[in-house]
Parts: sequence; C-alpha cells; structure tokens
Amino acid sequence: MAPVPPVSTNKTQPAGSSVGYTLQLGLFNTTANAENLVRELKNHGIEAHTETRVQLGPFKTRSEADEASEKLRKLGYKPLLAPAGY
Repeated sequence: MAPVPPVSTNKTQPAGSSVGYTLQLGLFNTTANAENLVRELKNHGIEAHTETRVQLGPFKTRSEADEASEKLRKLGYKPLLAPAGY
C-alpha cells in the first residue's frame, strides 16, 4: 500500500481566486432537505448556508448537451457545461 501524502497546512487561496474554498455536503432536489442539513450543522456549531442552482439534464451525450447549450445561447443565456452530478 502506498503511503498517504501529508495534509497540506498551506492556507493560501488558489491562484486567481479571491474567495478561497468551499465544501459541498449535499445536492438536494428539495429546498426543505437542504435547509434541514443546514439546521443540523448549525446545531453542531458549524456555520453553513444554502445556494440555489438551476440545471438542465443530465444529457446522455455531449452532443445533446451541446445542442441544448446552443439553444440557450440563442436565448441570451450563458450556460456552463459541467459533469453530471456535480
């Protein structure tokens, strides 16, 4: 078994970043489930918040995703292609 690399104690921000890092603990289909997790974390003294995300897909192929992206661009949106489940 290969040795586990040491955990970095470097607390600098990534290159080009002005906000640092975030940890995502879940992706939920309902706001209520996300709010329940935030409440649970806060009960443990851990500050957390929710964010809202609008997504299309998942698409089975890159071609389908590109087709949807092009339609969205024509409507004036700026879609970002991301791996499914992200």
